[in-house]
Amino acid sequence: MGELVGLRHGDLDRKAGEMHIVRSVTLVNSKHVEGLPKNKKTRRVPLPKSIADMIPTALNPEQLVFPAPGGGYIRHGNWRARVFDPAVEKVKLFPVEVEKEADGKVVTVTEYDLHPHELRHTAASLAIAQGANIKKVQSMLGHRRASITLDRYGHLYPGDTSDLADLLDAMLTA
Repeated sequence: MGELVGLRHGDLDRKAGEMHIVRSVTLVNSKHVEGLPKNKKTRRVPLPKSIADMIPTALNPEQLVFPAPGGGYIRHGNWRARVFDPAVEKVKLFPVEVEKEADGKVVTVTEYDLHPHELRHTAASLAIAQGANIKKVQSMLGHRRASITLDRYGHLYPGDTSDLADLLDAMLTA
C-alpha cells in the first residue's frame, strides 16, 4: 500500500509497460514519511496497457497517481473505508456469512472480505498461471530471494511431472 501511495506519474513508463517502484510512503505518528520500497531496493513492475489506459495522464511527473481528495498522500484507512471496501461490496467479492446481534436477536448477514494486500497475491498468482518464471515473479514482488517467492507461491506451479517428461523427451529425440 505504501508503494501505491507514493506512486507518481513520472514512475509510470507506459511505453515500456511498467511502473518504477522507487519509494514507499508510511504513516508514522500521523505524518507521512517517504522512504525506500520493500527490501530497500527499487524495482520495475509490469503495467498492463489496459490498466495504464485507466490512469489519466498528468503534465507534472511529480504529481501523485492516487492523491487524496484534498491533495497529498491518501491515508490507507480512509481510502479503504471510502473507496476499496465499498467497491468490494458492490461487486460482491469474497462473501462471508457473519452472525451479528440486531435488536436483541442474532442474525446472519453477508459481508465481503477482501484486503488490499491480497491483490498482491492475486497478481502473483495470475502471473504464475500465465507461465511467468519464478525469477520474474520474485522481481515483481520485490522479494529478496526466489526461495521466498517459491515458499509462498510454489504450490501454484504445476506439479505434474508428465509434462516435464514430455518436454525432455521431445528435446532428446530432436
